[in-house]
Amino acid sequence: MKHKYFLAMVLCVFFAFFEANAQFMDDMEYPDACACSSWWTTWEDSGNPLIVVGNKGEKIGHIPSQFNDDAVLFLGNQIFGDWGLEFDMYIPSGKEAYFSLQGIIPVTGGEYIVGHFLFNENNILPGVGEITDTFFGSVTFDFPHDEWFRVAMNFELLGISGPSWGMSVNDAIVIEEGSPFINSNGSTPTSLGGVEFRAVNAVADFFVDNFNFEDNLIILNTVESQTEPVVILPNPVNDTATLFTNEPVDGWKVYGIQGNLILDSKEGSGQTIPMTALPKGIYLVEVRMGDRKSIQRLIKK
Repeated sequence: MKHKYFLAMVLCVFFAFFEANAQFMDDMEYPDACACSSWWTTWEDSGNPLIVVGNKGEKIGHIPSQFNDDAVLFLGNQIFGDWGLEFDMYIPSGKEAYFSLQGIIPVTGGEYIVGHFLFNENNILPGVGEITDTFFGSVTFDFPHDEWFRVAMNFELLGISGPSWGMSVNDAIVIEEGSPFINSNGSTPTSLGGVEFRAVNAVADFFVDNFNFEDNLIILNTVESQTEPVVILPNPVNDTATLFTNEPVDGWKVYGIQGNLILDSKEGSGQTIPMTALPKGIYLVEVRMGDRKSIQRLIKK
């Protein structure tokens, strides 16, 4: 019995220490041309993880076209808690960039949680980015060339049971907070492993800086929006919820926390959602308004 108690204490101390040290900030100010820290590694856990260029006080990470390895930012293989990640990117005109979210580090065959994050793919879509395999399928977004812009992501992990996330690029929401953190096939990640940065071809060339990873949710869009695009009332709801928007609603869908489709607008009328027959719990409501989508949480009591 004493041995079991001691083992439990050791495990608690280990995980508390690991989580406390999972957070970090990185401004790329390394003494050498290598980002040599505990949170930078490579695909095969060998070689130089990331090239650092620039003078002291102005150093940045560089992924050039001739970069023949993958720089992997280790996020600790998280399966519980709320986590926020933000960093800056710079992509010159005529160049492209790439990263992915990996489900487990060290990487073996690669677990691409929501597919690939592409910026100016094949150098034919300047200023256009794409996430290839989210819960909603392919999602596109805008980004600027020749200037620094911010990438921010939040992750709400419940033991990788019904995980959710949100993302912004250049202070514009790309993935609404609370969206299922699964791919279009409904596959849940092993964990939040890390971020893989890669030069995918000869025209890939980009820079990164000012990484911040913390065990709190961060503000995705630092530019305040004047109004919420959709408000659902009442929330929590017993029977019928109503959508209040400033734009015409083209349709809505209700998903379970695991990402399974439960209701869509053909089963309701316009801006009302019938919830009477559904069990108590948390649901995700996707509201479509033209080329916009809004994801809201709705509680059935």
